[in-house]
Amino acid sequence: FIYASICFIPFSYHDIVSIDFASISPEMFIKIGYVIFGATFLAYIFIMTGQRLLRPTIISMYNYVQPIVATLFAVALGMDTFGWQKGLAVALVFIGVYFVTMSKSKAELEREGKI
Repeated sequence: FIYASICFIPFSYHDIVSIDFASISPEMFIKIGYVIFGATFLAYIFIMTGQRLLRPTIISMYNYVQPIVATLFAVALGMDTFGWQKGLAVALVFIGVYFVTMSKSKAELEREGKI
């Protein structure tokens, strides 16, 4: 995150220095901090921890389903619409989840003598 922030500075420096930070309320700073720390940094740490502790199938399913949940929330809050493209994307995600859950592990293939 720090490296990405440093790389982003040349492109955003002009916009950042033109912000009137005094006009931003403390409540808005708390909201920005929540998005940066809670929704970005903690989510990233939890995904890395999950990859270490959970089976790869669970992590794959989580990664596949995450955009669907975000889309459903956006549609439910009226921030987006649900069209045929999103329906097709959801179907493709579920097909991917099906393939991940139906695939056999290396141990199962070794037991069957296929490796």
